[in-house]
Amino acid sequence: MATIQLDIPEEDRQRFAEQAQREGKTLDAWLISVARQHSPRPAAPADVRFRSVEELRAFFREIAANAGPGPEPDWEEHLKNIDESRRHGLPEV
Repeated sequence: MATIQLDIPEEDRQRFAEQAQREGKTLDAWLISVARQHSPRPAAPADVRFRSVEELRAFFREIAANAGPGPEPDWEEHLKNIDESRRHGLPEV
């Protein structure tokens, strides 16, 4: 495990420590969890499997949270629109 020294203003350190305590964590654990939330996740290898039903549910919750607005279009309708666009080009705007 690596050790990192941070220069943090005392007011911030106190505020962070209080928040960590409210969450039942040490300041170190809290800082690490916040950093993980704000850093991109590495791509998982293709052979990684979910270890529990809860991991699978968490995965789908994350996907749903990042989904665009509205339902996904019907696939056949989507293909029809692609084909129509290829034949006629973009509509006049």
